[in-house]
Amino acid sequence: MNIKVLLRRNTLLLIAGQLVSMFGSMLQRFALSLYVLDVTGSGVKFASVLAVAMIPQLIFGPFGGVIADKVNRKWLIVILDAISGVVTLTFAIIYFINGQLSMIAIYVLVFLLAVVSAVFEPTITSIVPDLVEKKDLADVNSSVSLVSSMVAILGPVLGGLLYGVWGIFILMIINGVSYLISSFSEMFINPDRDHHEENSNLSFFESFKEGFLYVIKTPTLVIFAFVAVVANTAISPIFSIGMPFRLRSEIGVSDFIYGLSNSLIMAGAIFGSILASSLVKKITYTKMMSFALTITAFILFGVSVISIPDFLSDSASWVSLTALFFVIIVLVVITNITIGTAKQKLVPGKILGRVNGVLATLSTASIPLGQMVYGGMLEKNDMYIVTLIFAGVLLISGIMAYTGFGYLKKRNMLLEVKDEE
Repeated sequence: MNIKVLLRRNTLLLIAGQLVSMFGSMLQRFALSLYVLDVTGSGVKFASVLAVAMIPQLIFGPFGGVIADKVNRKWLIVILDAISGVVTLTFAIIYFINGQLSMIAIYVLVFLLAVVSAVFEPTITSIVPDLVEKKDLADVNSSVSLVSSMVAILGPVLGGLLYGVWGIFILMIINGVSYLISSFSEMFINPDRDHHEENSNLSFFESFKEGFLYVIKTPTLVIFAFVAVVANTAISPIFSIGMPFRLRSEIGVSDFIYGLSNSLIMAGAIFGSILASSLVKKITYTKMMSFALTITAFILFGVSVISIPDFLSDSASWVSLTALFFVIIVLVVITNITIGTAKQKLVPGKILGRVNGVLATLSTASIPLGQMVYGGMLEKNDMYIVTLIFAGVLLISGIMAYTGFGYLKKRNMLLEVKDEE
């Protein structure tokens, strides 16, 4: 990573703001899940909270991208973080007054924060090219990913510890204040460029239509969407369903071993974030995406073999699975940073928010689809069979992506990144 780029005022303020707000959000999210389980004792209600959090992204994600393109992005992220802080502190006061949060209040809180996030995510991604040169995008994106990965590892640990000591109220206060601190720090960001379409005469829905049509009429972005949808559909359920099922239900590892395995796997996200900043500059996005899909497919074939009953001892099985999932996380993080950086370089700044919104919505929608299909198949088949099928789908997708990029390049239809060489 280029430390000089990261120490510039704009990038430092952006990353510091993200660190503070993401950490507070992770603490609250984890503590809130424990609170729902403690109060209701219902896994179904806990799952319903997760579903409510996902709905706004599916509904408002593309429209959030329109807002990101029409409004000054700096002040938009300032306002959105401030709104998140006020909303969180408001519900903290409600908890203080009533001594509890009802399920209705939890649903409303989660929904409102998710609506803000549906606008915030495409905005924060789209503002990065306004802050740094194209050649520095990979370093900034890798740093943001590194911060996110560290929060993902430390957040649950500290969230569980602080929840046990202080309860949900204090963590909501911490999260609300962290949003306000992030909002305040972002006020001092001074973008070098301003790509939003402030003077556009298009209506809101015309702008949305323009962004959607730009994606489907740009073959390179169509392949991006294809890769994101297939990867989330095939990989996400193996992490969220397959791995817990294998380790907990079939092998029966202890809580400590299960937690250790998850921590080691998530450490791959940190390693991938550090590695990505240099790899993205050396390998074209077409090769990286095709390579990552194909290699991940072969690793999942290995996961399938290891998941065959009695193929390995229990200890050898969990160690092998942890090692393979570590490598998958590394590849996933590198691919995500590669795709994000490529989008920022290839897509005109004035339409980047809408493109990010459309692609993010497609990616998000594919996660529950994959989970439902994987879970349904797992009820009637052994895990190794289901995983084998999903690995096959991912391998075919990697070949299709490689072939598609090759076809576009041959026809001079592939969007090229000038500073990739």
